[in-house]
Amino acid sequence: RKCMYDASFDVERAEAQSIASELRGIIESKQLEIAFQPVISVRDMRISGVEALARWPQSSSRKVTADRFVAVAETAGLIDDLGELILDKACAAARNWPDLRLAVNISAVQLNNPRFVERAMAIIESHGIPTHRLEFEITETSLIRDADRAKQVFKELQRYGIKVALDDFGTGFSSIGYLRTFSFNRIKIDRSIITKVLSNPAELAIVQGTLLVARGLSAEVTAEGVEKQEEVAVLKLAGCTELQGYYFHKPMPAHAISELLTTRKAREAERARA
Repeated sequence: RKCMYDASFDVERAEAQSIASELRGIIESKQLEIAFQPVISVRDMRISGVEALARWPQSSSRKVTADRFVAVAETAGLIDDLGELILDKACAAARNWPDLRLAVNISAVQLNNPRFVERAMAIIESHGIPTHRLEFEITETSLIRDADRAKQVFKELQRYGIKVALDDFGTGFSSIGYLRTFSFNRIKIDRSIITKVLSNPAELAIVQGTLLVARGLSAEVTAEGVEKQEEVAVLKLAGCTELQGYYFHKPMPAHAISELLTTRKAREAERARA
């Protein structure tokens, strides 16, 4: 049996170590940036929540995607500190938007920390955020790593009033039994399905089927990656409860969310006076 050496392995390893080293400094100095993407309620087409998205600091000499530095954090033992920093920064910003739900992504590796829920609750309470405003999102592929542990943590979070959402639905191995087992409060349909609903009847059928299952499980359904007005019309008719995507808003800094809300209130006040 032969093993072939590939120099690219060393390059990738060195790059990961370099990213981990810089990330450690970013976490310690709290320089990580957070963008927020609005989520739109189908009922009144107003902003009902925001999803917090971690961003590599623009001041850095390199550009690193969130997927990349989160993966590095998981292997370098930094994911707990990174996750807590994201939650802390997101909650600090969300204090200014009392009417909005705050969604924060979590890693399966975080669930393995026996103090995960305790630490998350301490951060949330330190900012005075009611737990019913919090929603933790996790991907299907992450759950496969340790389903029993995930189920236990989700129940504990839900006991505190925190909602749990299944992110990127449609990209993994979900079944009705799988959804029932985890008792998700929300199912987020991946944009890879949403982008095809206009041209492919099978994709629309998946959305409609997901909505039927969600209703049976008392879960809300959010369509991600909405980019066209025609998609909005179809997804509203299908029964999605919330929509998210570039058609409405791209991810933006916290101050831009505040400006959006201020502008909305001003317009509503004008209409009330008219």
